[in-house]
Amino acid sequence: MTTATGVRSADRNSVLATLGDYIREISNPDDLAYAAAELLGRSLNVSRAGYGTVDTSAETITIVRDWNAPGILSLAGVLRFRDYGSYIEDLKRGETVICADAEKDPRVGDRAEALEAISARALVNMPISEPDGVVALLYLNNAGPREWSPEELELIRDVAERTRTAVERRRAETAVRENEARL
Repeated sequence: MTTATGVRSADRNSVLATLGDYIREISNPDDLAYAAAELLGRSLNVSRAGYGTVDTSAETITIVRDWNAPGILSLAGVLRFRDYGSYIEDLKRGETVICADAEKDPRVGDRAEALEAISARALVNMPISEPDGVVALLYLNNAGPREWSPEELELIRDVAERTRTAVERRRAETAVRENEARL
């Protein structure tokens, strides 16, 4: 099993500074979500990173675009959480799902092969909640088993929260511009 090395504070500060630059410079919400995922994916050396909107009643995630390491296929589209185990129950409660090895995680059960087939043997699903519940998810997948350090999880949480705020601001700005154009 690969052991995560953790995130040095200088690396963390660099990632957050770069994210701040992206938030200032990128106006398209989907492009911003992709840039944040790519930054995190490359920084933490994972197989895939992405951001998607969650429908908790349908138990799905909609992914416009995700960042993938060479040789890793995209998950863009709509995925059903139950196809990969029962951890949607944790996500609905707003709990982060951390899985070091799908083959050993009881929430995955007999769905470990399904996760392995999409290069997600290890994963972090960081839910982003609004008052009405979970609305989005920043996720990281790793093709092989991996322990996630507390420093990495803290960085993922910070990036998730900042990305959600910025993406929603961009979507609101776009809606205002479209309404003004109609009027």
